[in-house]
Amino acid sequence: MKKRGLIALTATFLLTACTPPPALDGWPEAKLAGNNLEDVEYALYLSPQVVGSTPVNRSYLALIKADGSYETIRLDGLDNGGVFWTEEGIHFADKSADYLLTDEKLEKWSLEKSDLMYGYNLHPDDSTVGLYSFGFQENQGYTTQVIQRKGDDVISFPTEGSYYDSGICPDGTIVGISPTTGHYKNDGVEEKILVTIDEKEEKEKLVLNFPNYHTPANDLHCRDGKVFALGTLPEENEYGSYQYGDVLTFDLKTREFLAVPVTDEEGAPLPLTHEDGTGVAHAQAIDNEAIKDGKLSWYLGNTIYETDVATGVTKELFDISATKKGLSNSQVVFRESDIVVFSYNQDEEIQMIRYDRSTGQELDRVQVDGLAEKTSIKMIPRGFAAKPLS
Repeated sequence: MKKRGLIALTATFLLTACTPPPALDGWPEAKLAGNNLEDVEYALYLSPQVVGSTPVNRSYLALIKADGSYETIRLDGLDNGGVFWTEEGIHFADKSADYLLTDEKLEKWSLEKSDLMYGYNLHPDDSTVGLYSFGFQENQGYTTQVIQRKGDDVISFPTEGSYYDSGICPDGTIVGISPTTGHYKNDGVEEKILVTIDEKEEKEKLVLNFPNYHTPANDLHCRDGKVFALGTLPEENEYGSYQYGDVLTFDLKTREFLAVPVTDEEGAPLPLTHEDGTGVAHAQAIDNEAIKDGKLSWYLGNTIYETDVATGVTKELFDISATKKGLSNSQVVFRESDIVVFSYNQDEEIQMIRYDRSTGQELDRVQVDGLAEKTSIKMIPRGFAAKPLS
């Protein structure tokens, strides 16, 4: 195995089916004896929340079938774990390994890392890229690191920033937004940085500094050398929260930053929070598909919006009415022809609902029986993936 970087790794490559640790009582265990993905429509990562120096010692990947039943793979702990599903299979990780679940077997690459993930994406070269920010790693302490793996070739290196927002451009450029820390910090100035992460030189490269926007989704969206995000600035109002916002554009070539107010079709500022000041707008996607024809799709409450990234003019597309209480604890994934909603509130059953992206018509709905009652601060739904469109 090729290993590069400054972080200690044990990265033994196992190309055989492996048996995960036994599930705890009440968590149905996936047998993984072949036909592993038969009838599976969705994958959901669940983990405890990192609290202080207490390590995360277990997490689960739930495999959800079309009939609402589910099975789980018990993992070695990772908070905020991501998951994505390609034609190859389901990709996921924990603090001691990377995994690929195919219909035939579970492949495992032993690979130690910290226990808090903030980004997990597929690179155009088919490698996986994980960003781990301020998690705890045994014998390392708190660390922020990038780990890129393709087969048994691993690149791992520490970074200065803490990249709570990240993405990968179609040309393979890895981008991240971080508060200013370390040598990037200007005393007395609250701002953030956009960087590219150069895996060949094993370091981040500063693109630009910009005002201290709150970017409420973890996914950055990239098209034609530009990165797009929604952002809000702290604003004093009756809720003491964020209110109106901008669509942010970062030009990677010219290193220019542009913020355009998000408005409705009449030119009035459009709030990016609920009426009570809680919740924030989100634009999540697979392979940058929230960006389409120069417009960024996002959701707030039960409504899907579309914003012209050049003008900020925003259309309300349709209401999806997924749950009684809206989507404050949920996720929406935008794909080429459909929108997939992971609907979650602790006093309701977990649901996955697909809508036609053009019309908003509901295509199908899966209610997951009994999983919501197992969720709590000790086991929180995190990453979510849907079976690829055929």
